[in-house]
Amino acid sequence: MEWTVTFYSENVRDEIFKLPPKVQAKLIREMEMVKDYGPTLGLPHVRMMGDGLNEIRAKARMVAHDHFFAYRKARNSSFFIRL
Repeated sequence: MEWTVTFYSENVRDEIFKLPPKVQAKLIREMEMVKDYGPTLGLPHVRMMGDGLNEIRAKARMVAHDHFFAYRKARNSSFFIRL
């Protein structure tokens, strides 16, 4: 079953696309995997943080960028937030 990936807000989407190109590329690959595998996707791609919150960590030049998202199982969707 394919999942829908959405952004919590346009600001979140805009922040992601302001990241360095290598970080964007890694994050987009990981979001595609979230779309394909949904909540069955785990380490090393996604770490479960608890209470329904999940983390993708994208690194470039030794700087890590953490991106968090949650699943809405009833709608087969996930949404990305930035903390």
